[in-house]
Amino acid sequence: MHVIEESRQTALDALADRLAAAWKEKGVIGSIAEQDIPRSRLESYYTQDRMAAALALPSKGWKIGATTVAVRKRDGHEDIIPGRLFEPSVFFGEQLTIDLGACPNPRVEPEFGFRLKADMPLRDTPWTAEEVAPLVSLYAALEIIGTRFEMPGASKSDLSLMSVADNGVCIAGVFNPVSHEAQGFDYARHDITLTVNDGAVADNLFGDMRSDPFETIAALANLLAHKKLSLHAGDLLLSGTLTVPQAVTKGGRIRANFGVLGAFDVAFT
Repeated sequence: MHVIEESRQTALDALADRLAAAWKEKGVIGSIAEQDIPRSRLESYYTQDRMAAALALPSKGWKIGATTVAVRKRDGHEDIIPGRLFEPSVFFGEQLTIDLGACPNPRVEPEFGFRLKADMPLRDTPWTAEEVAPLVSLYAALEIIGTRFEMPGASKSDLSLMSVADNGVCIAGVFNPVSHEAQGFDYARHDITLTVNDGAVADNLFGDMRSDPFETIAALANLLAHKKLSLHAGDLLLSGTLTVPQAVTKGGRIRANFGVLGAFDVAFT
């Protein structure tokens, strides 16, 4: 059994408190000393959980990042990146205004969103994509990502570990109000039209850069099980970006058209 040493817990607790304060204030923490950066996934998960405990906000579900092997290889991630969807940062609607706070380099990602119709309890056998498919409803969705820290020049490994610690760099989740049948949909080839400030359309991610969302949700459930956490009926889930993430700024606007699933018009302040 892996155990975090007490001295490391003290450093990670302090980092979690700083991240939680930055979340509450929509701000950014100052410089991070090298010894305070998580040194493993275990330490990153510990910090994320401590941050969530310090915030004491209701969780509405989970985001899932780095959902394909190709993305993980490109960006230096060991596994998928989970993060909680806290109630104040979850929005339903087609026309919305969202406060970016002081988040550096925020970006928007169109995603397939889901809501669980039944619990996925802890059990001895891993969950599979085939089991997930009938348990979810489908939504058009967006994730606004960004960090509560700045680490210029950091290695991919350190950035990955800090990204996990920083709630999976989730700023907000946006869901279209209309749900759809999740089974039988062409997730692999469905095209999304995303523009920022009426500029060029973002490139869609296809092939090995786009995940099977049912496999992604199963992977989340199995990862959380190692922490004795489970998914519950009503949980909202974001299953990974469908286009190249696009930078957004205060005063900007994005439009995302998911075709039969709906559309979004979002302004940022």
